[in-house]
Amino acid sequence: MHPPTRRIQRVFPIYPTYLLLEFDTGEYRIADFSAEVERGGKLFEPLKQWAFFRQVQVDEDQISIVWPNGLDVDPGVLYVESKPITIRQLMES
Repeated sequence: MHPPTRRIQRVFPIYPTYLLLEFDTGEYRIADFSAEVERGGKLFEPLKQWAFFRQVQVDEDQISIVWPNGLDVDPGVLYVESKPITIRQLMES
């Protein structure tokens, strides 16, 4: 049996290539997209531009995130690859 999929409730882009993710558990996590942006490729190349990167949104099913070019990222991958952060840590940074 697979663990339940965590849903992303809100996403906040942070310059230049970070995302603050709020999961349905109430947990906040930081995802670093610098490696993906640096690697480029058809879908990741536009993320090099901050004006495009910051257009990230939670998809209509409130499961994951999506950019206008159709790039979406599995919430399970986002959860595993991101790091937990507390509100206190956010306030101090």
